[in-house]
Amino acid sequence: MFGAISSYTESGAPSTSEVQYARVELEVGRPVSTLRTYIHSGGAAGRNVNLGLYDQEDASDPNGVPRTRLVQTGAVTTDGAAGFMDSPITPYFATVNGFHWLAFCTDSELIQVACTQLLPVGFAPVRSESGSGANLPATASSMTNPAAAVVYIAAVEG
Repeated sequence: MFGAISSYTESGAPSTSEVQYARVELEVGRPVSTLRTYIHSGGAAGRNVNLGLYDQEDASDPNGVPRTRLVQTGAVTTDGAAGFMDSPITPYFATVNGFHWLAFCTDSELIQVACTQLLPVGFAPVRSESGSGANLPATASSMTNPAAAVVYIAAVEG
């Protein structure tokens, strides 16, 4: 996750089928058991969101990019309520200390999520690519900067 939820002060609509990746640092021995995003009250029920976790070729490379999907939530249907959307996953244990990537995609621009337009100059721990519906690709490819505002997503350890 790029910063705390308090940094995501806006409510916005992500681009449909845009897969957003945000870099996180994980440690060996600390399992990730849940992936999280935040749905605002403006969100609509019946929309699908998929969250995932990817590795990168060299976990110590600060310039690395997402590579292979390790786990995903699958399409989770929103209920329209405001609040954190916690999606349990099969616990993932990092095999090396270092950088991994969280992923977010949705099949609807009608959903409203916590996001931000503000990124530090010259710092882009976020990448995106075109997807298909709420499907995350098995292997990430063709990364660019996000077309939409940067979406809040977090890995919950435990």
